[in-house]
Amino acid sequence: MTDEVECPSRLEQPRSGAMRVPDEVAAMLHLHRLGWGLRRIAREVGCSPMTVQRYVAAEGWVAFRAPCRPGALAGLEGWLSERFRRHRG
Repeated sequence: MTDEVECPSRLEQPRSGAMRVPDEVAAMLHLHRLGWGLRRIAREVGCSPMTVQRYVAAEGWVAFRAPCRPGALAGLEGWLSERFRRHRG
């Protein structure tokens, strides 16, 4: 008796970089409360175990926030305005 199991290639399943919706995160948390492991939840939901870990640690859905970094010209405002006035805009 030979049973063939079809295992889809990782190349056939493109990874999704999309944010998870709050309902998916609620499902992750529910499964975690039921005692499921992070990897098992990740396989069930279709995301990275690190994604599951991040949402479990936050205890809920967290909106994406871009990192707060100073701009390339931060600290040069005075010099820039002086140059702008010198060259009459």
